[in-house]
Amino acid sequence: MKKVILAIALISTNFLMGCFNYNDINKVIFVTAIGIDIDKENRPIVYAEAFLTNRNITEDKGTEEKTIFKGTGDTIFEAIRNINLGTSYKLNYSQNKAIIFSKRAAEYGLDNFIDILDRDQEFLMRQYMFVTSDDLMDVLNTKVVEENFVGIFLTDLILNYQIQSKGSKLRFDEYLVNRQMESSVDLINFLEKTKHTPNDRLTIKGLAVIQNDKLVGELNPKEAKYYNFFMGTLKVGDISIPHPEYEDKFITLEVIKNRTKLKVFDEGESINIYKTINTSVSFAEAQEGVKISNREERETIEKYAEKEIKARCRKLYEKYYAKDIDIYNLKREISIRYPKKDLTDILYNVNLYIDVNVNLEGSSDVTDFY
Repeated sequence: MKKVILAIALISTNFLMGCFNYNDINKVIFVTAIGIDIDKENRPIVYAEAFLTNRNITEDKGTEEKTIFKGTGDTIFEAIRNINLGTSYKLNYSQNKAIIFSKRAAEYGLDNFIDILDRDQEFLMRQYMFVTSDDLMDVLNTKVVEENFVGIFLTDLILNYQIQSKGSKLRFDEYLVNRQMESSVDLINFLEKTKHTPNDRLTIKGLAVIQNDKLVGELNPKEAKYYNFFMGTLKVGDISIPHPEYEDKFITLEVIKNRTKLKVFDEGESINIYKTINTSVSFAEAQEGVKISNREERETIEKYAEKEIKARCRKLYEKYYAKDIDIYNLKREISIRYPKKDLTDILYNVNLYIDVNVNLEGSSDVTDFY
């Protein structure tokens, strides 16, 4: 009996061992970011930012190195396999943090590349997605002061609370769910490499509009901000409005709270959609002195802000409505409430009403910057 128990214990230890030991790690190249591009024949090109671990004989300390690999093939799978033809050890994608598509690859269609990222169990589902018009090798070789690895830096960048007003926190797993919905439109971060002295930077310059897996438009940072206003994903941000007393001056309000409500009513031949945006702001800056000591003065500023938000959200809707692009995913909201409704050409029968309520809190007194 004791021998049986001992045998079971020994077998169990094999299943309880960790994934890697020091020797295993030395034989694995971990990928922290991947870039996907296409050549002139639309064949995929894969770039992999990799993390190399080097341990000395005593294994009491180690160093880390960064390198970029490149592979081509008829498919993403073949391109990845071709990368391994020129490496001493297999690339491991279990630590990948970011997927960066070139603009031309996104225009060609993400559906040509994402199957393996979904199918292969080694790839994470929580990766953030980006589109860039810059050279992918140049982007992945960017030396960011805060972090040596671009993939890790981009994750920290998206999690930065301040980026939420003009960026997107859409992850790969969320994108996979959304793309199964009819006429789904998703917005992912548009990445740009900017030249600065003494260091280059990677910044979010707006949002890439993806419809049916293809890049169909771009939102600049201001459009991205008001998109997030409408969708209720904006938690912090700012609003610039004309100064009520000086025509060539502006006032900046800081958003401290933003909540939205949406109601959909089927009126038979038309669909009425009511979007209510409730925003609380505080006084941030005035290019010329302003007083908000009484209720009338405060209401004047609130009305200016309400008008600005409503006009910007409406303008963005109409811009993409003219392109037959459902930028706010109103079809999705209709289908949720009326699943049997025919969505063919439904946008032509939609009446969108936007109501904005701004509440100015605090005063115009001098405060700390943060």
